Amino acid sequence: MRAGSVRVLSALLVLLTAAGAAYANGFLVPGVGAKAGGLSGAFIGAADDYSAVYWNPAGITQLEGTSVTVTGQDAISLGSREGTLFFRGALMSSTPVFAPIEATTEAEHRLIPGVFLYPKFSLGAVFDKIGIAAYTLADYGTSWPGSSVYDDLLSEYPTQPNDPAGYRKVMGEAPDNESRITAYAITPVVAKEIVPGLSLGIAAHAVYTTVETKVGDWYEVSFQDSSELHPVQLEDSASGWSYCATAGVLFKATASVSVGAVVRTPMTAPLEGEIEVASTAEEFVSPKQDQSYDLPYPMWAGLGVAYRDLLVQGLTMTADVAWTQWSDVDEIVRTTEEELPGGIGTQTLDWEDTIEVGVGLDYRASRTLSLRMGYRSVPSPGSEENYTFVLPQIEKSVISLGATYRRDTWHADLSLEYGAGQEVEIPVDGGNDMNGKHLEDSVVASLALIYSF
Repeated sequence: MRAGSVRVLSALLVLLTAAGAAYANGFLVPGVGAKAGGLSGAFIGAADDYSAVYWNPAGITQLEGTSVTVTGQDAISLGSREGTLFFRGALMSSTPVFAPIEATTEAEHRLIPGVFLYPKFSLGAVFDKIGIAAYTLADYGTSWPGSSVYDDLLSEYPTQPNDPAGYRKVMGEAPDNESRITAYAITPVVAKEIVPGLSLGIAAHAVYTTVETKVGDWYEVSFQDSSELHPVQLEDSASGWSYCATAGVLFKATASVSVGAVVRTPMTAPLEGEIEVASTAEEFVSPKQDQSYDLPYPMWAGLGVAYRDLLVQGLTMTADVAWTQWSDVDEIVRTTEEELPGGIGTQTLDWEDTIEVGVGLDYRASRTLSLRMGYRSVPSPGSEENYTFVLPQIEKSVISLGATYRRDTWHADLSLEYGAGQEVEIPVDGGNDMNGKHLEDSVVASLALIYSF
């Protein structure tokens, strides 16, 4: 007996470590705040509501009285893949099996809560405004059922026309490919107006991250006159705390123009959990065991401007540019109690820094109603060499719509963001087992209820 294909191990480990690094990438970080969402995240220079704790802490000096905000988001990932799986069989002269992949993800809803409190009182001469927030920093993932990805393979592999009966056998059910990365933040924030029109703010973030993945593939075992195709299912989970800070400045140059700048420090999250590999091939079975790895969060910085009463009264234009230092996220090193099948070491990601650009328009149509829209360009730091459809790295163009409805002491914000992904095509000889055409869109709906007194 010999192994007809050893590609499965490297594929599993590449997918697993890429998924482990995915939160830092923020492939889909919905962002914080329905108003900011309606502006496609172009909010650094405005930062005039509860979400300033995330976008620019200096902006909370603009909040008057006491306010309590409850938020909810629903993030949906919509992915598709068209490609080909290839297996040759026991003999080099046997008929190759080319099984097409035409798969789509399950559209899972991910409900994302948040609570924000800004009391009326301050800390005397030290700070003008304080606040505390508990919110979901990110919740993202994809789900590829094995029956969707591998249905053609399961039907075509055992039924090649020139093979003897029973020549090829599929030894188990199709494995699944799933991922979910969630990060919750607890954030106290303080800010002070240093001189009229110039405010400084800082927020401290305690972030709890969880990563869960299922990664599937196939392992072909060849005999002298037959072949067996064995499913391999890797499952892992890990979680841990990490800490960072966001500092911001907001300068109101005139009554109409404000300019903001913000920087978020990098951090490293030590994650611990469990990992196991199940397969109908004994050489790929690895019982559940402890694992650990460090998940890096890169530095993020941005500049923004808000121009109020532009052209007509009540129309505000916002514009942002944000930089993320992905080049510092270059490798993931995973530690396990016992060596996984075939061994595991350092996974090089080789990502590059990115620059995002966003613009938004906010129109106060009446005393009770505001309407807004926005656009944002979101590049991907990755390349074809480390692409994985379990957690895709796809460049997106985000368009958004939003609205606010006000009453005496409360108001509601609503936004809808659609991220149109740019198609990625990976050639068969591109050195990546993810060959084919990949596309991933995203939809994020946000709702906020704000009570002020």
